[in-house]
Amino acid sequence: MPFTVSLTGDFQDVSNSLNFRYFPPTRIHAIYPRYGPKDGETVVQVWGENFLNYDEQTRCAFGSKSVPATFINSNYMICVAPFSDVVEKPIPFTVSLNNQQNSKDTLFFWYYSFPAITDLIPDRGPDTGGTKVLLRGRNFRPFDGLTIDNSNDTFCMFENLGKVPATVINSTKAYCIAPPSYVLRQSIIEITLNNQQYTDDNNIFYYYRPPYLFDTNPREGTVSG
Repeated sequence: MPFTVSLTGDFQDVSNSLNFRYFPPTRIHAIYPRYGPKDGETVVQVWGENFLNYDEQTRCAFGSKSVPATFINSNYMICVAPFSDVVEKPIPFTVSLNNQQNSKDTLFFWYYSFPAITDLIPDRGPDTGGTKVLLRGRNFRPFDGLTIDNSNDTFCMFENLGKVPATVINSTKAYCIAPPSYVLRQSIIEITLNNQQYTDDNNIFYYYRPPYLFDTNPREGTVSG
């Protein structure tokens, strides 16, 4: 629609106009991940309808904090979560195409305190893999007692070997099964709670070739030892 401004009220003094565009209400159907560390930087994928690209005006809002969104198409955009002081509580998530009026759908994003690994038990195992490695640290279970479940997004990363599922026991303990490694003799283990952002604690897991027994001599002895 043409937009004009008049100083006289009768619009006889108007010499030009600019276009003002109306758009249908924006809808959000889903976001992923739905949680991230309070330090921010989580890349959140957003699915919905009626998305438009208005550069800096197209934004995502995490509660009262607004950040620019990256428009992909009319049903998909990406935004990066900002820092938050609030953890383990639902933060309303909305999008806006004009940095003013936001979507009305009720979706929430959850922040948590970043986890940390202090040590590994054991910190070594055979290169055939299969070692059950206990991770000790903190903040492994931020949503304990809440309705949100992040277990399907909790993984251990073995550096240069890939990620494996992690099982959280409580807020200070988790475990994962070491994958095989026939080339690397050591690998750094980190953990993620949102299948995206990993710890950076540099705890090393060492691999060794499993011992092989050829013979013993003698192979018998008295019951008295």
